[in-house]
Amino acid sequence: MNRVELFKEKALGFDDILLLPAEKSKISSRKEVDTTTKLSKNITLKYPIISAPMDTISDVDTCIALNKIGAAGILHRFMSIDEQVEKSKKIKQDSGKCYVAVGLKDYEERIIKLLSSVAIDLFVLDTANVNTPLVEKFFYWYGINKRKRIMPDLMVGNTLTQKSVERAFDFGADSIKHSIGNGGVCTTTDMTGIGCPPITALYYGWLGMENYPEKSLILDGGIKKPSDLCVTGNTRILAANLKWIQAKNIKIGDLLIGFDENTISKTENSKQVRRKYKTTKVIKNDINILDCVEIITDKGSIKVSKDHKWLVKTPHGNEFEWIKSIDLKNTHQIVYFGEPWEEGLSKDDGYISGFLDGEGCISKQKSGCILNIVQAKGTTADYFYD
Repeated sequence: MNRVELFKEKALGFDDILLLPAEKSKISSRKEVDTTTKLSKNITLKYPIISAPMDTISDVDTCIALNKIGAAGILHRFMSIDEQVEKSKKIKQDSGKCYVAVGLKDYEERIIKLLSSVAIDLFVLDTANVNTPLVEKFFYWYGINKRKRIMPDLMVGNTLTQKSVERAFDFGADSIKHSIGNGGVCTTTDMTGIGCPPITALYYGWLGMENYPEKSLILDGGIKKPSDLCVTGNTRILAANLKWIQAKNIKIGDLLIGFDENTISKTENSKQVRRKYKTTKVIKNDINILDCVEIITDKGSIKVSKDHKWLVKTPHGNEFEWIKSIDLKNTHQIVYFGEPWEEGLSKDDGYISGFLDGEGCISKQKSGCILNIVQAKGTTADYFYD
């Protein structure tokens, strides 16, 4: 069966195919495998890993870390222009590269201001669908400015069909973010009915770029089985109404509190850095039977899966890193999560630092409950006080 016949039969996802090893290989070690690939026309990556430009994923720390190892962290666009400029400076200074997402709302002012302040390596037009008049207008504006000044490579997204890929390349895209609805937390297909399994989507993209060998196409999404949040049924999760729910009672559609990417305390210019948070909707809650381990500490014990990750302090120094349960050792110090604060009726309902890696408080006002989190250096408090 050739490739055309294969994709006429059915749409395929990653779970529908497996790879067979070659009969003979010149590779004697995994270290010899070269994963170098092109991010865009003029940018090469050592590892084909690109962070999604979401505010809970791609901020300064993630972008710097990925850029340093030869992958790509794309700074999200959900912030003011001045804030994005300042964050871009930090990313460029520490990692040497800077990839920045923009939208269709204020791209003229945003791009010009970024270019006047930072040597941007790549702009990413972050939209749900490139087949719109506004995207066409963006291409026209970007093309005019490219004739006036040196402009970085341009990645646009998202496409799904062969014709949409060809159209975006014809308009001047150096790289395309391809596929719709395949992210682990993407709800586009559920909301609109638009989407395609990733292997077939990649095939459509491959057809569209056959005449553009110098350009790049990036498959967006495809990870459907995140395992970094796997807890027992009795584990309590903080909901958006600031009440605790046992994991076994969480339903699809429930709103939980999600946090930004920062995991360790830090200060900037002697000022405390506040940790951002937002609500996140539960789209799936599976009950699985997994091999578990019991983690016993001087504060108590908990049963979790072997792959569950913990934020721990390394034995030497004050560095923090995420380590799987199965890899924990007696020398590791887990960042302590105190007993959850349940509910209070006073104006200042007490410190809640016990379940976070910073300090903060919950206060009740006319507009509702307000959760304040402050990233602060030092040991996390074990108790709460009224």
